Amino acid sequence: MKKLITISVLACLAQFSVEASASRISETPNSSERTMGIKVDALFISQGLIDLEFDAKLQEKLSIVFSLDGGSAILPSMFLGSAKAGLALGVGSGVRLNLSSTAFKDGWYLKPMLRFAYSNLIHTQNKLVLIPTVEGGYDWFWANGFWFSLGLAIHMPIALGINQDTNSAFVANSVFFPLLGVGLGYSF
Repeated sequence: MKKLITISVLACLAQFSVEASASRISETPNSSERTMGIKVDALFISQGLIDLEFDAKLQEKLSIVFSLDGGSAILPSMFLGSAKAGLALGVGSGVRLNLSSTAFKDGWYLKPMLRFAYSNLIHTQNKLVLIPTVEGGYDWFWANGFWFSLGLAIHMPIALGINQDTNSAFVANSVFFPLLGVGLGYSF
């Protein structure tokens, strides 16, 4: 089933890029009117997760980002010592710094965020985790409002609370791990 979902997402990406390539937003004079956008990560969806982001332009090269994350997660052994499956739900906020253009136009971006989540994969009593994240990448926008984003994020989950195994007051999982992001969105 996961292979079917992954193939479907990749087919949608291919169809999206073919149809949208005809109307580039960077060539459209009215593109500066776009001040908000909503985006999902296609790779997360293919794994049964959701990463939904809402962006709102604050200044010419700066926008604020709110995220909603969740789903049934399977984390590989390189992050937790052994492969485990579990539930994760979270929210986050941060800013998107547009390095080479104005907000909601083609260009490079840097996005520092702070996410707060519940996950039963965490070995603490309250199952809470704080996740500082830094993502960098490139955005493509089209005149019809569609938005494609490709980025690489670095995450560092920090568990909050009492560790059930060692009874220590604060537990930090100091493993940095990268995630590739393939975002599909709409700007308005």
